[in-house]
Amino acid sequence: MTTFKISTGHGLVSSNSPDSLDSTPNPRGTSVESTRSRITLVADDPDTASYQAAKLKEIDEVVRGIYRRKYTWFQHLQAVFCIKTNQEEDAAANVKYIQTQVLEAINEMDHTSPWVLPVFVLSARVDIDKHRLPQQAKCTIDTGNQQGNLVSQDFVENVLEYSKANFHSLTEEEQMGGIGVTGHTLVPIGAIYLTWYHKKSTRVFRDMRFLISPIKDYDLVIGARSIQKDRLLSIPNLMSGSAGVVFTTQRDSEVLEDTGKDNTEKAIYEKSKEINKVKNSLSRATDPAKKEKYQNELDKLTQDHALLEKNRKVKNDPTMDSEEVDETTELDGKTITGSSETSSTSAKIKKS
Repeated sequence: MTTFKISTGHGLVSSNSPDSLDSTPNPRGTSVESTRSRITLVADDPDTASYQAAKLKEIDEVVRGIYRRKYTWFQHLQAVFCIKTNQEEDAAANVKYIQTQVLEAINEMDHTSPWVLPVFVLSARVDIDKHRLPQQAKCTIDTGNQQGNLVSQDFVENVLEYSKANFHSLTEEEQMGGIGVTGHTLVPIGAIYLTWYHKKSTRVFRDMRFLISPIKDYDLVIGARSIQKDRLLSIPNLMSGSAGVVFTTQRDSEVLEDTGKDNTEKAIYEKSKEINKVKNSLSRATDPAKKEKYQNELDKLTQDHALLEKNRKVKNDPTMDSEEVDETTELDGKTITGSSETSSTSAKIKKS
């Protein structure tokens, strides 16, 4: 499937206002781009480079302006006798400078965006081993799209060869559609679950929900919710220096809380942070007394971390021996082991 431009649909938000219900769906062949900066070129087609026309036109006018230079009668007389002037050198330098600008503008148009990637989507077709065949698609990472993941109806039916029997019904929120920053309304016609992956990635995104769009200007669009949920991109870091590290650590803590981990998982996470902190202090310490202090703390934290890991394995594996379960109890910052009872019992057996 050849696509000449992709409208990323930046700024699509869920429409909950009454006014949005009166809006009509966007026609099938109409683009939902809000501004010309939302267009990403994917082919060397001059017709698709309309947003560069103003810049190139300005350059061409400057070039033509050089050759429309008006000369005086004295300069014409110098030209008759082949007398070289400085103005000819200036004009040549200006032409060279303008040509450089033209080349830079062409290179800018040929630049590929890192947010538009070729991916593979599993289609309805299967091989002789009943494995679904992948089809290549242009995937746009759109951080401004709050409506959801989008897929073109033309791509679903003609490339992936899914029928309408594979479509799913929309939720009430999805049926309202989304409104772009310029007021364009996008109302999906259904939903479908697709599996896709990138050829250089080890991750496979299985059964991801996509809203089917009647617009043909793109294949796949990954919205902001999936970007954050699947951590495709990191949160924009506007801090600098050590503050940026704190920002990342806070984000990791929020993700851990959102994933619904139990207390043991959180304790292991916090213990790992303490171990890294003590390791950094130990590496920077120069006083032998401080080194010994940090080393003792590190040994204790490492032991606690190992016991927490063991306790997590006991919780996750109910088939483990009951004696191992009794040996390590649930932790509230301290660990109680049954080693002393075991040793005393073994001593009594030896005496008998």
